[in-house]
Amino acid sequence: MSLKQEKYIRAFVAVPIDLNLRIVIQRTQSLLGVHAREFRWTDPAQVHLTLVFLGDTSERDLIALKSQLQSEIADIPSFDLRIDRFGAFPKMHRPRVLWIGFREVPSELRRLQEGIATSSRKIGIDVETRDFHPHLTLARLRNRDTRVDLSQGLDETAIDDSLTFTVRECVLFESVLRPSGPVYSRLASFSLV
Repeated sequence: MSLKQEKYIRAFVAVPIDLNLRIVIQRTQSLLGVHAREFRWTDPAQVHLTLVFLGDTSERDLIALKSQLQSEIADIPSFDLRIDRFGAFPKMHRPRVLWIGFREVPSELRRLQEGIATSSRKIGIDVETRDFHPHLTLARLRNRDTRVDLSQGLDETAIDDSLTFTVRECVLFESVLRPSGPVYSRLASFSLV
């Protein structure tokens, strides 16, 4: 008798963004791309707001998490997010990841993120404990040793800080890493009130 190997899936929970914001991201990437050829730009269709990265997770744990999330976020209402600034990790003067951030972080977003993290831990998924910094990743530096100065590009690229989008759901995604970049597939969706 052979024992079946348990399957693991690289997964995360995120907020998908709407079409209007994808268009803004695509335009922003085009404008910044002239000044930042050292970056690999995120496909606008793949941009999302990561709430909790789960990493390699067993199918069994993902099934349990789906059930847990259904009840954990059942009373969180839909809410709006407004973009307002560029940022970079670890710092703007030495960027490895370039992102767009939000004007403010509504309490509903914090509750959503904390609820997902708590649910994950309850079923034994080890999730990051560092502070939550909500953002949309625009690009990643191709070579970590490269020094980049984005000051001119950022000065010439304005963000439409009147743009808001409504968060109505969060999604459990599978992430498959490919040489051309990650490919994300929806595993489950969870609607907010």
